[in-house]
Amino acid sequence: MRCLQFKEEEKKDLLTIVFVFFCVISSKILIMDADEFRQRGKEMVDFIADYLTNIRTRRVFPNVKPGYMRPMIADEAPRQGESWDQIFNDVERVIMPGVC
Repeated sequence: MRCLQFKEEEKKDLLTIVFVFFCVISSKILIMDADEFRQRGKEMVDFIADYLTNIRTRRVFPNVKPGYMRPMIADEAPRQGESWDQIFNDVERVIMPGVC
């Protein structure tokens, strides 16, 4: 088994993705059964693995300015839980441009 080695900034990016994932999961955990949790967790692992596989082709620095995310998100958290697909779309649309 090959051990992957990452630079410090790559580790920080990965930790950001994982942290966001668990924040999202914790907000949905009460309405997600074990089978869906298992499925969505595997999807996130695939997402992270794809990110790491392609990390060398990504920009070194984000192509966004500080504060870019503010107008892309609501002022308040939703009162009703959102679908996993909507949450994952938000990760791609809102978070990933700032990660690179």
